[in-house]
Parts: sequence; structure tokens; C-alpha cells
Amino acid sequence: GVPFHQHWINHGKFDGKALSEEEQKLDEFYTTLLNFTKNSLALTGEYREIHSYNRQHTQWYNDRVFSYVRWKEKERLIIVTNFDADSSFGFELQLPADISSEWNLKEGNFILQDQLSEHSSELTVSGESVKTRIDLEPLQSFILQLPLK
Repeated sequence: GVPFHQHWINHGKFDGKALSEEEQKLDEFYTTLLNFTKNSLALTGEYREIHSYNRQHTQWYNDRVFSYVRWKEKERLIIVTNFDADSSFGFELQLPADISSEWNLKEGNFILQDQLSEHSSELTVSGESVKTRIDLEPLQSFILQLPLK
């Protein structure tokens, strides 16, 4: 809002030194987010929603959580967002078999690194099962990047 913007302007210095600690954290978050979106190939590539069903297409995920994958060339992303302002959610996120095939995933465990924080998750590929545990706080999002071997 306007007070935040005025703090960032800091009487014409445009250095953000008048920001509160909370405002500084928010500014750092948006700087990280904007730099990532500017440099990510996957965000301009293929897109597929994965939140609706599990692998067997028999069970809905929570309707307050949205997840999808993006990929292009050598970058693979799993993006998960909790749109609920009050509740945390935890679940096992499963990638569909066609995504696993498209990404040419081999059996094993892979560390998914969030591009917005220090958070990481382990993706397990075993046969046709490709899954990771996701735990989201209210209004939390992850942009999980899959390392390519």
C-alpha cells in the first residue's frame, strides 16, 4: 500500500531503509519472486494442472490447494499454493504417469528445492509412483524445482 511505498521511497532516497522489519521481509520475498519469474524458462513452457485427482483419478485433493507443473527445456517445476488464510494442509502430492514419462523420471529419490525459501521436499520415484509430501501453512506457496541428473 501507500505507506509501504512511502517507506521504500524514504524521502526520495529510494533505498528502502525506512521499511519496518516485516516490510523488509516482504520486499525481499517479492525481489526473490520477481527475479525467479524473470529468469525461469519453465514459466514460459508447458503447463499442466495436477491438483484435481490422484493417480487413480478417484480422490479429490483439498479444494483450497492448487498445484500444477511447468517445464521447458531442462527446467522442471512443481508449484503448490494454499489459498486458505486460516488452515494448514498436508498431503501426498502425486505426479501423473504421463508427466513422469514426459519428464523422463528414473527411479530414485530427488530433492525438490523451493525457489522462494529454504524449504525442500523429497520426490520419490518408484515404478509408476511419483510422489512427495507437501505441508503448507495458510497462504503459503512453493515453487519446487526438480534437479535434472
